[in-house]
Amino acid sequence: MKKISWIILSLLIIAAITLLIVRANSLKLALSWGGYSTSYSTYHQGYNANQLEYKVIEAGEEDKPILLYLERNRFGFWKILYDSGQTPDAKFAHILWMNKGGFKTFTFQDDPTFSTEWNYLAVGTNAVKQIELSPDWLRPGTAFKIQQTRESYSIYLITFTDPEDGESMDMYQLLLDKGMIK
Repeated sequence: MKKISWIILSLLIIAAITLLIVRANSLKLALSWGGYSTSYSTYHQGYNANQLEYKVIEAGEEDKPILLYLERNRFGFWKILYDSGQTPDAKFAHILWMNKGGFKTFTFQDDPTFSTEWNYLAVGTNAVKQIELSPDWLRPGTAFKIQQTRESYSIYLITFTDPEDGESMDMYQLLLDKGMIK
């Protein structure tokens, strides 16, 4: 009887250690199982409306960026929810996601106005000059951050105004029209 108890205890310990190792490496495992490079750069991370951690990463090969939106479930395992998909240029990728933005109310009796946070990230390796954006080119109330090293760049936009009828800005065409990318 003691021998069986030791065997069961040993198996439980091995299973627990294996589970911890898999959980610690779940991001790289999710990338590998999804067919993406396990070498990645994190561009944005936070918590969504369900209080689940998420990351937006770039996991492309060489000068072909691919953006991925991943979410960590309640057990601590990462899952790829969607990727940037096809773009007009292999050296450009973009992704859009939304989050809760909070609510506004003036008095306790007022019905609150809920807002949504719209996030947009574009990355590329095809810049021909310094990337610059003018607030006039963007939807009112949009904040942006640009990071660039030579021809590699990332543009992050955030706004709390709803896109009208699903309208989204064509950042690729905007940058192409302004002569900032090739």
